[in-house]
Amino acid sequence: MRRFLPARYFRSQRELIPLRPGRGGTEWVLAREWCLYANLACAQVPVARRRDFISTQVRKLAPFDDPEWHAAYAGDFAQVWIWSRAAVRAGTDFASDARRLQCLPESVLRGEPRSSGTELLSDHEGCEGRSWKAGNLVASTWWPQLPGANEWAAFCRSAGLHPDAVPEPLDLPMSEQAWSQTSSVAQLGQTLSHYRREAILAAVALLVLLFAMQLGSIAHLWWARHGVQQQLVTERNAISDVLAARNRAEIARAASEQLMALHDKPSQLALIAGVSAHLPGTGWTIVQWFAPDPRHIEITLSSARPDPPAIVRALEGSGVLHKVSANLAQSSSNELLIRAVVGDRADTSASEAVTADGGDGP
Repeated sequence: MRRFLPARYFRSQRELIPLRPGRGGTEWVLAREWCLYANLACAQVPVARRRDFISTQVRKLAPFDDPEWHAAYAGDFAQVWIWSRAAVRAGTDFASDARRLQCLPESVLRGEPRSSGTELLSDHEGCEGRSWKAGNLVASTWWPQLPGANEWAAFCRSAGLHPDAVPEPLDLPMSEQAWSQTSSVAQLGQTLSHYRREAILAAVALLVLLFAMQLGSIAHLWWARHGVQQQLVTERNAISDVLAARNRAEIARAASEQLMALHDKPSQLALIAGVSAHLPGTGWTIVQWFAPDPRHIEITLSSARPDPPAIVRALEGSGVLHKVSANLAQSSSNELLIRAVVGDRADTSASEAVTADGGDGP
């Protein structure tokens, strides 16, 4: 997880010292001498408005025009370290860089909160005196060297304590985790506040992205609907053409049936079916079918053992043909040439009689 932590540097009065690599941004630990300290009572301020309250108080307390700050909370008190943005950046690559750095005072990385009492800590370039009361850092002062008895006494009196002897400074290592960020949601909010501008921009970008996605979905649906409508129009036109062709075919079929009804003879397909159904035995093949006129047909049949009398009797009794004659074909002894009149004998006789009567009329 260290690879996602910000790169950490120690900002002394003279140089910028790398403390750890990282890829999650840049974090500066500010030497104690950069910072002013203030302890603010926030009991009468709602939690949601404490950050604005601290910002207002910092602007009043800071002797410079560009204050930045870090706060740790102890109950209803805010422990605030204040520094000048331009001063800490001067002489570095970030002097003219508009990016916001996450900065921590050295104090929150050394030692840890105490319930009460005073202590003297040795830091990077001097000493820091601290006075605690009920876990709240009521006073903090920095000296470039070990304070004298008078300086220490003045510090104790400023914190409302009886002066005692100057203690031995504690040489505590710098911690990885700030004690101001260990247990409070408000402290987490303070850390995130360093990226307020970036968070606002990210939120706006997210809203724009969501709006663009919705707009894209609407455009996609509209285009899909337009495509479906175009397809429906095309299909409707195609169906209209099919229905029109079907109607024309139905009309033509009706006209054909009317014309066929005027003809009293069966169709050639019906004749072929009728003849095939009454051929005696099996193995017959229709080689040729010829109709010189609607009433007469000539059929060439092929069989391995043709029997002319049998074929004549079968076709005469079919009711489909009469006046049937069968002769062996000259081209092959396996083929018979059948000549016949179409229709039943009685029907043909009646037709001939009607024709004869019509011919004898006046």
